[in-house]
Amino acid sequence: MDLHFIYREFGMAAFTLAPTTPEDLLHHLGVAQAAAVSNILSDLHDEEAGFLAARAVSPNWSIAIETNGETGWIGCTSHLMQALSERCGTVHSTCFTDEDARLLIARDDGILFGLDIHTGNRWGHSDDEAIDQQLAQVGFHPGGLRAMDPRLKDMRTIDRTDVAFAAVSGHTLNSCLGVTGWIGGVAQR
Repeated sequence: MDLHFIYREFGMAAFTLAPTTPEDLLHHLGVAQAAAVSNILSDLHDEEAGFLAARAVSPNWSIAIETNGETGWIGCTSHLMQALSERCGTVHSTCFTDEDARLLIARDDGILFGLDIHTGNRWGHSDDEAIDQQLAQVGFHPGGLRAMDPRLKDMRTIDRTDVAFAAVSGHTLNSCLGVTGWIGGVAQR
């Protein structure tokens, strides 16, 4: 399973990466009871809105995926990201559809920073010059679309999303995805 497969299968997805366990991440995303997922793709297709799955991507970091954003992306809400960041530290979320793609970062003090993947516009507050430098190094220069590296402009949205996510988190979405080790459940909204 890779990011392009997720895009082809669902056309949209959201990912939340945090320094915590998969169980804890799902708990903070509203999943009361998580269970092992035997077939991640089948469960993402068959479950109702609000199904989330998570897995460890390193000893200290976990990622959650949701593929049904019809009622909003749980992991990309500023309230949830700020609460999760106060508990865990830095939280990275990204979500994409054909019309919308964004990257969000919350730090342990709740500061939220956002990047519109389509336009390159930034919003929110960032005290961390490293974020600006990391994004600029991969071509997301301050100044929006006109300042964006031409290489990025030529990329598909999903690839641009992965580049931005990797720049600030150190993890590509593709490296986070795998077919084993997932737990999941339905989030209670």
